[in-house]
Amino acid sequence: MAATPSATARDLPRASEHRAGCGPEAGVPASPRSTRGRWRAAVLVAVHAVIAVRVAHWLATERTLSALEPSEAGHSLAQGVINAGLVFMVLLTLSTLVVGRFFCGWACHLVALQDGAAWLLGRLGLRPRPLRSRLLAWLPAVAALEMFVVPSVLRMVGDGPRPAWQWHLFTDDLWARFPDWPVALATFVVCGFVAVWLLGAKGFCTYACPYGAIFGLADRVAPGRIRVDADACEGCGHCTAVCTSNVVVHREVALFGQVTDPGCMKCMDCVSACPKDALSFGFGSLPPKRPADGRAKPARTFDFSWPEEFLLGSVSLASVWAFRGLYDQVPFLLSLALGGFAGLAAVLGLRLARRVELRFQRSVLVSNGRWTPRGGVAFVASCGFLLLAVHSALVRFSAIEGERLLRTAPGAEPQRTAAIESALVHLERARHLGLLVPKRLHNQLGQAYFGLGREQEAEADLRAAVEADPTMTVAREVLLELLVRQERLAQAAAVLWDQFEAAPPDAAQAAARAPLVVRLVQELPDAVEPRLCIARIQLALGDRDTAITNLERALERFPGEPRLVRLLDEARASEL
Repeated sequence: MAATPSATARDLPRASEHRAGCGPEAGVPASPRSTRGRWRAAVLVAVHAVIAVRVAHWLATERTLSALEPSEAGHSLAQGVINAGLVFMVLLTLSTLVVGRFFCGWACHLVALQDGAAWLLGRLGLRPRPLRSRLLAWLPAVAALEMFVVPSVLRMVGDGPRPAWQWHLFTDDLWARFPDWPVALATFVVCGFVAVWLLGAKGFCTYACPYGAIFGLADRVAPGRIRVDADACEGCGHCTAVCTSNVVVHREVALFGQVTDPGCMKCMDCVSACPKDALSFGFGSLPPKRPADGRAKPARTFDFSWPEEFLLGSVSLASVWAFRGLYDQVPFLLSLALGGFAGLAAVLGLRLARRVELRFQRSVLVSNGRWTPRGGVAFVASCGFLLLAVHSALVRFSAIEGERLLRTAPGAEPQRTAAIESALVHLERARHLGLLVPKRLHNQLGQAYFGLGREQEAEADLRAAVEADPTMTVAREVLLELLVRQERLAQAAAVLWDQFEAAPPDAAQAAARAPLVVRLVQELPDAVEPRLCIARIQLALGDRDTAITNLERALERFPGEPRLVRLLDEARASEL
């Protein structure tokens, strides 16, 4: 039975205008099923097998293709390098211009994750409806501009040098561009299960994925589409019932003879479920802008009024900014999902406060003007998440403003001291408000304290920064300068050697450090670190014979010292 207007109005999302009970025979319920799910699962297993082979190749050779994530294309455009991710993204876009969004439907691990989440939620009796928003659907396009267009524009108009493009198809550090495993796990849970439960099937694809925005644009001109044999089609609606991309297939093929919605991911479920074999994938002309018989295209229905849309869109955009890069942990894709959730929380909280009747994803939240237990939980969760978004925005603003003031501090006094003091106020606020103190914030605090001559506080933060990230060169440089200024040469030698181990110097860096290392060798005759440093500098300058001689002499004085043995083996191997 179709939903009544009152029932539809109180539902969020609204009940679908299509019901899966319309079978090919009047009055006979239908239970359409797709047989393509197993085929897609097999393809995705093969995709992940290829990923496993790539990881094994890196473990065996310590070198492999650079990250194939499409997000690497944005990094490539910002840095002026052509990596495997950029090449992969270009190839995918070109293929989409021809065959449509086959990659999304058959090979994207996030689509697989969402399909798996929808299946598991269905087994638990939870079948979320797709949310339909006008403005939130533009979030992926905004994200795509930020990821792929803005870096190129900034690189072209920036004042800094623009080096020539360089190839970077291989990498020695496979995981360099990936988040830590807890963040990766949180990303999969949020972008998979939570996105499907709150936004419906393919919710992340529809309202967050920047790659989907590009592929959707390319799909609009692709000749490869789902097409219909009009003589065989009886309009039963099986196709729409099985579509997990939220496309109203039966209506589109009736109006245009093909699927025109760029959200179609060519998963072929509709083709498989058609009882008359009326649907197929094929190539042909692009769809007309209006139905061939002159009928007007039916207006789409949405779940939000325009005031709610503006609230949803503005809160989502602001929250994406608040979450992105928070504590140096939250990746862009995760921040897009969290931002969308914050916008939805704002609208849901508003409706909970104003509606007499309200259901969200089939759960009754308000009945006869009173909250149900689930309604109370939903209101607390919505308010709590919005407070988290506001808190995150304050933390991120304080950190960004502090970094800006520190970076742009003038060289002349007293303006420089005033700027650093202002930066320190913001940075300390970020420390005290934040739930975590990331390594980048420790580094900035250390530099600010050092610039104000507060060396004890500077040392504590700089050491915390280099302990969290041994490759953080700037923090090590400032810490080294601090220790040398205080004549704590033994500790300075240890810090310098740790820096050389984390990132061996090139010839220019070695030449710049040589005077300090010579001083350390002269003033610390009983320490091993200066000898390690001088040998590393000699190797960087190409003087291997001297480095080997010095290391052999150092081993006579420090027998069996493992760092000397390892560096000597490296030096001897470099001669081969």
